[in-house]
Amino acid sequence: MVKGMGWIWRGRRGRRRPMREGLRLGAMDWMFGFSMSMRRCCRISRIILSMVMGVFMDICSLTVFDAVAFDKWVDKAGAPAIEASLKLYEEVLSLGIKVFLLTGRNEQQRNVTVQNLLDVGFKNWEKLILRSSDDHGKPATVYKSQKRNELVNDGYRIIGNSGDQWSDLLGYAMSVRSFKLPNPMYYIA
Repeated sequence: MVKGMGWIWRGRRGRRRPMREGLRLGAMDWMFGFSMSMRRCCRISRIILSMVMGVFMDICSLTVFDAVAFDKWVDKAGAPAIEASLKLYEEVLSLGIKVFLLTGRNEQQRNVTVQNLLDVGFKNWEKLILRSSDDHGKPATVYKSQKRNELVNDGYRIIGNSGDQWSDLLGYAMSVRSFKLPNPMYYIA
């Protein structure tokens, strides 16, 4: 049961309308496309933490992506929050919806990832899912689909999913609503 009054977006003008109280949805969660593939590109939630400076430095230096240098940058835990995403995150939590953060980051980066998220205002998520050694080498769509499917098998219904790459949204164990955000810097298949 959804407690209290939630909001859904309707219409071309983005008007918010109340959702029926007591709507039965079962266990619900919201996926934020929090992802980074060290092998392909610098991705750590372009929708949660800004990677603009890291990507900008790569573009300005005209070098091929260097995973070791990028790992050192990640270890600084200094990526700023994207304000609009933080507001959405807080609103989703205020509705009593559980939030899961799904990333392509390596499990070895858990501590710095958690610290960075907490430092910029993200807190109270249900679970942060990072790539284990068993997940390395899997295409992003396959990896993220498998992780979403595990949540569904645990009894959750994914009502929302947002990400800046199609690999954040496609595959199986789809959400009721998906939100593709723009990323003019790169594309991950």
